[in-house]
Amino acid sequence: MNDTLIPIIIAVIAALPGLMAMAGQRKQTDATAAGAITDAAVDIVAQYKERLEALETGRKATEAEIAELRARQAADAVEIARLRRELGEYRVGIVMLIEQIRDLGHTPKYQLPGKDGAL
Repeated sequence: MNDTLIPIIIAVIAALPGLMAMAGQRKQTDATAAGAITDAAVDIVAQYKERLEALETGRKATEAEIAELRARQAADAVEIARLRRELGEYRVGIVMLIEQIRDLGHTPKYQLPGKDGAL
């Protein structure tokens, strides 16, 4: 063998454990980085899951509130219709009483609002 080749071979053999250790360290570093990335991704997914659950809970509460308001609105509409009918009946009664007062030859103190107190 050549005299210059022997020191190179010895240097390569001597460096081999260091190169192998460096390769192992690189794999370990890559694994640590991959683990850190995975942990971060799991944390982010957990945070988004919590936020999504909170939004879903809020949506359900809002839908329940809307349903309650619609039911109340429907009940109010029924009550308003009833009150309008009742008001109409009172107006008819008031007109009848005003006509009775006039038929007796008196002037009523009250007139329904509107043109000549008519319905």
